[in-house]
Amino acid sequence: MQTSKPIWFEQLLGKLPSNCGSNKYPKRAFTSRFLIALLHYGGVPADYFLELVRKALKDVEKACHKASYSLEVAYNHANLDDSMSARMILSGIQPEDDAYLQYQLAFMTREEREGIKLGRIPIEESYYLMGTSDPTGTLKPNEVCVIHENGQISGDVLVYTNPGLHFGDIHVLTATPIPNLEKEIVGFSKYVIIFPISGPRSLADEMANSDFDGDMYFVSRNPQLLEHFRPSEAWVPRNPPKKVEQKNPQHYDGPQLESLLFKEFLKSRFVPSYTIGTAADCWLVYMDQLLAGQVQENKRGMEIKDKTLDLVDIYYESLDAPKTGIKVDVPDALRVKKYPHYMEKGDDRSYHSTSVLGQIYDEAKALSEQSKDIPPINISPLACFTEVAVGVTKERKEEWKRPYDEYRGESTAFCDKKYSKEERDAGFTKLYQKYRRMLYDAEEFDDSLRNYNEVFGEACAIYQIVYEYARRQNKATLCGFAWKVAGHALCHLHAIKRGGETVLCSQSVLRDAFKKNR
Repeated sequence: MQTSKPIWFEQLLGKLPSNCGSNKYPKRAFTSRFLIALLHYGGVPADYFLELVRKALKDVEKACHKASYSLEVAYNHANLDDSMSARMILSGIQPEDDAYLQYQLAFMTREEREGIKLGRIPIEESYYLMGTSDPTGTLKPNEVCVIHENGQISGDVLVYTNPGLHFGDIHVLTATPIPNLEKEIVGFSKYVIIFPISGPRSLADEMANSDFDGDMYFVSRNPQLLEHFRPSEAWVPRNPPKKVEQKNPQHYDGPQLESLLFKEFLKSRFVPSYTIGTAADCWLVYMDQLLAGQVQENKRGMEIKDKTLDLVDIYYESLDAPKTGIKVDVPDALRVKKYPHYMEKGDDRSYHSTSVLGQIYDEAKALSEQSKDIPPINISPLACFTEVAVGVTKERKEEWKRPYDEYRGESTAFCDKKYSKEERDAGFTKLYQKYRRMLYDAEEFDDSLRNYNEVFGEACAIYQIVYEYARRQNKATLCGFAWKVAGHALCHLHAIKRGGETVLCSQSVLRDAFKKNR
């Protein structure tokens, strides 16, 4: 008899849509070096950001020992393992009980520390929302409509979009509800910021020259940011935009257009533009000098500020260059020779910065140095996958020993230096798909028509073979094959074996439940 699948388990992981709400709950918002620099320039104290750094690092340290913190880290880095760590935790596996989960969380927390060091700091009451224009035409020039979890919100909000560099790219706007918007226009849609169509200029254009073709906007109701931040004048190009005569598609015949498009694709894919990166790096150096107080509000200070504004225009022109056809470069007069130490350009090209970004780097580096390396992990298989009742026979283990030996040989070949990271990732993805089809007779456990008890027995056989080999080699990383191939079935079985009542829960409610009180 086939075991039924609990819908709640798939809904927790976002596999199934909830009964209402057509948008995904926005991921947790993080700062960036650009955003921190602009916020601090606008009046937000350095101490506030350092406090966020210390709190974030303390939370990271708890991730390997407490399920709520572990789950949040697993969600933040779900792209690293296709949410498998989150699935394991949700199925009831404790971080300290499984070697593979311990390794993954240790790796993810190391990534979190590195991100914090580079200014990627979680910040409360802030979200990234997709922007669109007002379909009603009722919003005033300084108003926006923000629809979040519980409907429209009211009050001041701070709005910014990456990769804004201008002092005026951060706006303080008034979130204003639009009557009957859900009822008459958007229905159950959520997690969006709606901009006005009134006023002399689009607010999106004022922020990093953005638009409404899918751009995401940083929206914050954080009381500390709103209390201290004072906005600057919006960005206006200092020089009139250059005009380049461009041919339209109708000027080419079919083969010519196809050839041109293919060349443009190759150019954008394989010929990097260094202007964008150079402009951003030079801008950050000059901003660092402004933030560190190395220049005053005198002639020298104005020269530095003028250089940052010139670099802003170059940066925005570079971003649009593929569309406009304009050739953009950073002139020698704006280039720098020395960089703040937190940019990690090498000792011979660096100076020690005392700005807020330099302090964040030093604070995070000092606090995370002790946890730099992943500690040794004891590989001890979970009892529920090794007990006699799970249906692992000698024959089943023999049937999967040969495929696992083949996998080890195939995977070793992908470690050759001749393969790029993208090629290796694609190769491993195909390998795991191959063995998942062997196990499920389908692409994944959810699609399998096999008897679940047979699938569970084979999944446990794979688990035992893999963990026995990993224990002999004393390498927790080798446990990954079991979870990448049979992970969905193993999580399902563990939830059943653990027992207890299960509940239906939407993805958004789950995320809220595991948010710590910040």
